[in-house]
Amino acid sequence: MLQGRLENRAVAFWGALLASLALALMFGWELLIPGRSLYRWDMLLYNWPIVVETRTQWLSGRWPFWASAFCCGTPLLPNINAGVLYPLRLPCWVLPMPFGYHVFLFGHIWLTFLCTHLFFRSGLRLPTIGAFVGVLAFGAGGYARAIGIRIISWHCLGYRLAWQHS
Repeated sequence: MLQGRLENRAVAFWGALLASLALALMFGWELLIPGRSLYRWDMLLYNWPIVVETRTQWLSGRWPFWASAFCCGTPLLPNINAGVLYPLRLPCWVLPMPFGYHVFLFGHIWLTFLCTHLFFRSGLRLPTIGAFVGVLAFGAGGYARAIGIRIISWHCLGYRLAWQHS
């Protein structure tokens, strides 16, 4: 009985992982093609130079504390857009810059779909089709895209955990 439950949970986990990856590929495939970008304006005018400066400082062997070329000097370490201590920013530091940044963004699109699915299935206990429709509506909607995929994915996971333990 216990082994059957564990097998069902493993199948559900891998199903959610693959389904969220399929949705991320459906809605974020442009990020994986060189020369294409889904994000413009603030992402490219403010975030991109901050990430490039942070990457430059990391690769030169320095802790990225300060960027003197932006906004008459701006601190990098506490800047959430720089993501100096954010572990999922690793593709930006180790891969060539346009591709590393796109892998970072694509990973967060995937996380948005996956964590929203976890919240709907485990937190709200919706049936599979209800969770899928909810994930599709939320993850592909303008709110999740406009507010910032880096933040939304973690909120959904946090809501799921809080809901589960309340």
